[in-house]
Parts: sequence; C-alpha cells; structure tokens
Amino acid sequence: KKDQSLDHSPDTEMAWWAFSSCTTLLGVLESDLYLGKKSTRTLFSIDSINARTIRGHAHFTTEDEILLLPGTYFGCLTFRLTSSEHR
Repeated sequence: KKDQSLDHSPDTEMAWWAFSSCTTLLGVLESDLYLGKKSTRTLFSIDSINARTIRGHAHFTTEDEILLLPGTYFGCLTFRLTSSEHR
C-alpha cells in the first residue's frame, strides 16, 4: 500500500526479478488484506504473455491467482490518478 507513481512514469521500463502473485479480480485487490479501498496505493494493470494461472493449485481458487515469472520486463505506457471519492 504505497504511492509508486513517481517511480513508474510513462516510457520507463523495469525488470521484476521475483515470482509475484497477481489477480484478475479487482474485488480481491480491494480487500483490506491486499490494497484495500482507503489511503494512497498503486495498482498496476498488466498485459503479459509470460504469466501463468495457478488457480488449479492455489488454496483460494476464487482469487483467480496469476503468477508472474522472475526476469519479466515491464514498460509503463501510461498512468492515471484516481481517488476513492470519485468512484
């Protein structure tokens, strides 16, 4: 739960060197266990050809968990600031 917008401006690239758990469901991310709905936070929308679904192997199959593989490179195309008050 952190504002990372200054670290990822458009036209920047980064490498991710660890396995990383993601989900396709916004409702999962809005849980207080993850990003929640309050305070400043950063949500990445990722299109990936290397991610793997692990739903069949995960304990919580309703979270639609996706695993990003180490050594994945990302490019920031754009970003937008939103506020929970504007929902």
